[in-house]
Order: sequence, then structure tokens, then C-alpha cells
Amino acid sequence: MRVISHALKIYCLAGPWVTAQDEGDDSVCTTAGDCTGLLLLPPSLEVTLGAPLAAGQVPTVQELKAQGRLPYVSSMGRSGTNPEIAFGAKFRNFLRTDLSVFYDDGTPQGAYSGKIPSKGRMAITTYSGHRFKLRTPAGGDVATYTMDHRQTMYIMHPPPDDTEMLDSKVYKGTLEEQQFMLDYEKREGRPWLAFWPRQPPTITIWPAAHVGQRHVVSTPNGFMRCKAASNDAAGCWDDPSPLSLTLEVVSTSPRVFVIENLLSEDEVEHIVHLGKNKLDLSRSMTGSHESNTRTSSTGWLKRDSTPILSRLYNRFADVLGIPSQELDHDKRGENLQVVRYGKGQEYMPHHDFAEQGVPEQRVLTLLLHVEPAARGGATLFPKAADGTGLSIKPPRGSAVLFYNMLPDGNSDDSSLHAGAPVEEGIKWACNLWVWDPKFSTRAFGF
Repeated sequence: MRVISHALKIYCLAGPWVTAQDEGDDSVCTTAGDCTGLLLLPPSLEVTLGAPLAAGQVPTVQELKAQGRLPYVSSMGRSGTNPEIAFGAKFRNFLRTDLSVFYDDGTPQGAYSGKIPSKGRMAITTYSGHRFKLRTPAGGDVATYTMDHRQTMYIMHPPPDDTEMLDSKVYKGTLEEQQFMLDYEKREGRPWLAFWPRQPPTITIWPAAHVGQRHVVSTPNGFMRCKAASNDAAGCWDDPSPLSLTLEVVSTSPRVFVIENLLSEDEVEHIVHLGKNKLDLSRSMTGSHESNTRTSSTGWLKRDSTPILSRLYNRFADVLGIPSQELDHDKRGENLQVVRYGKGQEYMPHHDFAEQGVPEQRVLTLLLHVEPAARGGATLFPKAADGTGLSIKPPRGSAVLFYNMLPDGNSDDSSLHAGAPVEEGIKWACNLWVWDPKFSTRAFGF
């Protein structure tokens, strides 16, 4: 493995990983990300990590744009203390009955938002001031909660005479979790949103010391080229040209990178061709009801369904800094989601993680801007840039990589993101979600 670290130490696990540390470094770390600046990388990967700049030399997005860099990034111009920015919240139910959750939309019934079983849980993305009513199966209201971004856990405590529930392991564990969350937020200045207890991730998290930092990955999985109008293996061939891909930091919190020209023109056409045959009405991640936050059509592409997709997955693994086999569906990777947005369609602010009572979670999202819309359709990060927000719309065939998990194992609330409405044309995008420690349908609640 050739790694140019520029004062960043390297540590890799055994098995599919190898150990490579700076000479004379005796620190030990078996997790990823910011654990004293250590990384996990597969042995065959060639990486040049960008040198962090000294204090006082770190540029702003505006300064980089003035230099002709980051032309696809702009400010959303939000207030850094805007209470209308969404946040994650947890519910726990310790009554002896299941509870249905209804969002108070001004109607007598409210909008159904999900169910919390007895001794169960639910996690949502919400806004300060939103009200939720909790009801029994018979329709009786038992509680109304008004959301406050300063509170991220809401517990339906058992009645005083239910000594069995009060003494139960799950209830006592929830009280411990609540205390941990209070201590964590006081110490770290952000809420704990992940499953608890949870270990730090065991996967590469690329360093993001400052905006404009660049890492270069050299991959043997070069572009696929195809004959005109060809979408099968017989009409395509490997481009032997070396391929180096640059990951440029556009935000440090959340940790966001842009990878320009991750796909060739022929690979873009191939994905669009496959996507047209796979589309269905978008549905939310945590339920079977139609999504009212995403207005688009989606489909799913399997890694081994075509030679081009197989090659793309290998390339994706390289830019993510993980062994290719880790993206298999029985390990960390989901199938590739392809999405089509028409005029007026959008995806409202949301998180790509959901706390469902298990440690498995999406650690990162590789969002491919396969074919951007003529106008509109940018990816928005409302909590980036100290809450002023960032709008990112990279060129055709490029990607936005962002991490849904922090190096300590917590979910990153600042990874809240949205798809801006398409104003003109059609937008094609793909999502590749990678999990830690492994992919699991349990995290979807079924």
C-alpha cells in the first residue's frame, strides 16, 4: 500500500485490512475516523491525503469560489439559529398498550406518523413547534408532545403502580440512556441520536480538516466506454487510461465531499437506461405508506446485474476507501437506488439514518448526480456552514459523499439534507448507502 499521509497517521485492522503506521508511532486504534487522526484503508489502495493547512490559512467557500474552485457550491443564506431547521427525536413507550402517533396538522384526526409498540421505540425527523398526539388502539389520547430542538428523547413512563415495568431491564436501560444523552450533549455540544450503547465505526471515514482539502484516490477500475446506443456488455470495453479521482471537502460539519467525474458519459447513459425500467413511486425509509417528503420515482439496481454496475461498485469501494467485497449486499452495501425527479418534485429535509433499537446503521451516503436538472434539483445541507446551509449541484456524472455517522459512533444530526425542487428538466440521481457494522433489515423496523 502506498499512502502519502502528510502528518496523518495510518492504522489498519487485520483480515482484509493491513497495518501501516508512521514510523515511531506507538498509538493504538482499532476504529475509524478521527481517533487521533487514524484511518482504515485496504492494502491495495493508492491514496494521497491532502495536507491540512495551518490555523489562519484555512479558506472559506467564498474565497475558494473567487479562485475558480467549487463553482457548484453556494450558500443557502439561512440564519444559523433558525428554529425551523429539522432535527431528530426519539420516542419510548412503557405503557401496557401500543400507541399510534399522529402529527397535529390542524385536522381533528391528525396525520398518522407511525406506531410505538409497548416497550418499543420510534425515531422521527421533526421541527420545533410541531405537535404529536399519542393514542391508544381505542382512539384515546394519552399524551401530546410539542417538539423542542433542545430535547431529543420523549418517554411515556409507566404508571407508579406498574412495578414490573418500572423494574424492567428495558425501562431502566432507557433511563440510563437518557442520562447518557444529557451528559453527552453537555460534553460534546450536540445530541446523541444513535442506538445506545454503540461502538465507533469500523470503516474508513476520510479526514475533513477544512473546506478545500483534497484527497486523491488512484483506482484500477477505470471508465467503461460503449458504442453509441449500446447498453450491454458486448458493446462496451474498459478504458485502459489511469483514473485518479479527487475527493474535495466542501463541508466539515457535516463531513461532505464532492467527487467530480466519478462516472463516464457512457456509464451515465447506462444507469439512466436501467433506471427507466426500474422506477416506482418513492416510499419512505421507515414505513410502507406513501412518502409525503419525497416526490419522485425510484428503483433498485443490483451490483451484479450488469458488468458496468459491477465495475462501478469496485470503483465506489476505492473512493470510499474500503475493500470491494464490503459493498456486497450481505455485508455493508445496499443495492444502488436510482431516482428520477420531474419538474416540481423534491425531497424534503431528512436524515439517512433511523434509530430502530439496533446498532446497525447507515454510516455514509454516496449520492450520484447522474444527470442534473437544467435548473434546480441541488442537494441541500441546511445545517452546514454553521447553520447558514450549503447548496451543492456538481456536474453530470459527479458525486456527493457525506457521512451520516460521526467517528465516535453517534448519528450526525448535521447530515440533515434535502433535494431541492426541480425547476426545469429531469434529474437522475443514485444513492449508495453503506452500513456499519453491517447491513441489516432490522434497522428498518422489520
